Amino acid sequence: MNKLSALNKVEEYIAEDLSWLKTGAREDTDWLMFVAYRIKSMMLNSVYKKNQAIMTYEKQELNEDYNDFLDMLWTMQDSGIFKFDWDRIWKQRDYQEIVDNIGLVTERFGYGVAVDLMNLINEFRFMQSDSEEFIALYSEYEKHMLPLLMAGLSKGLDAVDDSKTGKEKAKYINRVLLTEFVRLQKERDGYILIRESGKRYYIQPELKDDIDCWKLLTKQTFKFVGIDNFKSVLTRKQYQFLIEAYMIVRGHYDNKDIEWFRFDKKGNVKLNKRKLSGELGVSEVNFNQTMKRIQERIDKVFADVFSEYLKNSR
Repeated sequence: MNKLSALNKVEEYIAEDLSWLKTGAREDTDWLMFVAYRIKSMMLNSVYKKNQAIMTYEKQELNEDYNDFLDMLWTMQDSGIFKFDWDRIWKQRDYQEIVDNIGLVTERFGYGVAVDLMNLINEFRFMQSDSEEFIALYSEYEKHMLPLLMAGLSKGLDAVDDSKTGKEKAKYINRVLLTEFVRLQKERDGYILIRESGKRYYIQPELKDDIDCWKLLTKQTFKFVGIDNFKSVLTRKQYQFLIEAYMIVRGHYDNKDIEWFRFDKKGNVKLNKRKLSGELGVSEVNFNQTMKRIQERIDKVFADVFSEYLKNSR
């Protein structure tokens, strides 16, 4: 099966019922069902979590009823009498089997309990996978999630070893598509991936308005004392180099060129020396050496210059 056929087949499978995918998957011929199952379950789980959040934060008045509902379901399951598909009931919030067998509930717990149970099922119908509210919410999540998941699947299909068994291929692809989904989702939401001390972090970069661009270049700020006060301690070339570097950094910062800068794991902006040295027309090594000499000269007189500034400001 070629890549395009595999992608189309998975999209067809995703439209099917989750339980059908779980039971219908075959390692030899239909291993793509394992992949479709993972994709659909991820989208469904997102909807379940959203509904749970709605229950917790937007419909708090229903929390007590919902806890009573859960207690009733746990009691029924623990009794061992009701041989329902409890996995489907808990994971998919599909209570149709209970509704179809409400007579058994009446026989075991009485008419009053059965009525209460039916009322609770109807009260929380919006959480059931066949309700209009759930279907609308699922469509919304599918619209945002499926393109990213399919992009992850495409990448996995490109890299998978066709000599492996169907289940091995599905396991590998599911791992790739999950990693790629997270990356693409973060990228879409404005996050970037950084590596620091051998670890990976997703951060949301921001170029704040109150940042002093001098602090990206040197240890000090010249916001108060002014860079002109250090002109006499620098050579003409050093001074021109520093001013040109500052203007480049300031220009990119004012334009909010996030991709031009680096960031640490806390989201703090850092100077991208490689890009700056490139725009200055020097090597990164040369840039570092020049800035080191400039910094040394500034350090020698900065305290005196700042003290003079404070004295004159009184």
